[in-house]
Amino acid sequence: MIKKILLAYSFIVILCQVQSQTVADFDVHLYNTVTIGTQVWIKENLKVTHFNNGYKILYII
Repeated sequence: MIKKILLAYSFIVILCQVQSQTVADFDVHLYNTVTIGTQVWIKENLKVTHFNNGYKILYII
């Protein structure tokens, strides 16, 4: 019984392997990413201070 459970668990881990890469924003901050299925997600919060057209983001508090 224990061998069957371990075999099933190993199979699930193999199916859930992900790929990792990095992307950069306008301010050249590098972000690590993870690909899950067909979706690519960043692993951390954005640190960007400019829009992609170069305009500065104004923080209103």
